[in-house]
Amino acid sequence: QHQRALRHLVTHLDLDFADHAGGRRGHIHRRLVGLESDQRVFGGDTVNAVVNVKNRGGATASASHLFYYFKKDSSAFTNPYKVGEDSVGSLAPNNTETETFAYTVPTDASPGTYYLSFWLDANQVVGESSEDNNQYHWTITVLGRPDLMSSGGPIDTTTVAPGGRVNATLTVQNQGNASAGAHKVYYYFEKDDRTYRASVKVGEDSTGPLSASASEEETFGYTVPVNATPGKYF
Repeated sequence: QHQRALRHLVTHLDLDFADHAGGRRGHIHRRLVGLESDQRVFGGDTVNAVVNVKNRGGATASASHLFYYFKKDSSAFTNPYKVGEDSVGSLAPNNTETETFAYTVPTDASPGTYYLSFWLDANQVVGESSEDNNQYHWTITVLGRPDLMSSGGPIDTTTVAPGGRVNATLTVQNQGNASAGAHKVYYYFEKDDRTYRASVKVGEDSTGPLSASASEEETFGYTVPVNATPGKYF
């Protein structure tokens, strides 16, 4: 009788997952990261999982545990991939308990398909007629991000008279794991400070697109105004 109660619990969990997980997950995901697709995230995004456990059997189901796992390319239910757990209390017939789990995708996760899996009665403390129907998963697509950077570059002179010309070279590199679209590099010239205000913008370059790890060199020449006062400029 006890085995029958848990078997009904597992079956209901499976049906609830199949019937409602997509809609529920989509609603939560859009609220968290603002995407229309419920399965597309970036590294650093948080995904919330909801599991409704109901005992539809005729006897009380004893307390158990839910384990959660996260792995790329396939599901796994071993300790190296375990990312959390929940305790499920004992459930009288027809009672339901809702478990929630928040998981933050690692910021350095490479793009691809990942499996957020959960295992009912993971400690296998309850004797069942079959342990093969306690494991389920959601699939999540982790998207790549571009990450543009420049460590600067050579400048042909650091001392110049009013009316003189300064020539600079810089390298723009995409150190992220996804392509960066075409973009702009803005140049500024300001005395004593760096504020990147529109009023001190003196030029721009078009750059990209850049695939992951690609770089592009830009050159820029600037003529110092003839009325520039002596001092330190950026």
